[in-house]
Amino acid sequence: MAIDTNTTGLMWEGEVPDDFARIKGIGKIFEQRLYDAGIRTYRALAASRVEDLAEILGPQVFHPQINQWITQAQALASEQPGEQAA
Repeated sequence: MAIDTNTTGLMWEGEVPDDFARIKGIGKIFEQRLYDAGIRTYRALAASRVEDLAEILGPQVFHPQINQWITQAQALASEQPGEQAA
């Protein structure tokens, strides 16, 4: 990913981002939009409001699809050791 985003050699001091590609329907473009908006973990995605995500992702993403992503993120967050789904 560092090569793709031209950030090779830069250090990240925040939470380790989760791989949103595990969520059906989120590809590299939507994943990057979420990361850019500060949503980098399943827990953060699971706690997000549909309306906020729709604004971040653009009009081509429909609310039912976003609801499915939130549900998948909740399940993935609950699988992580020491994490609680929001």
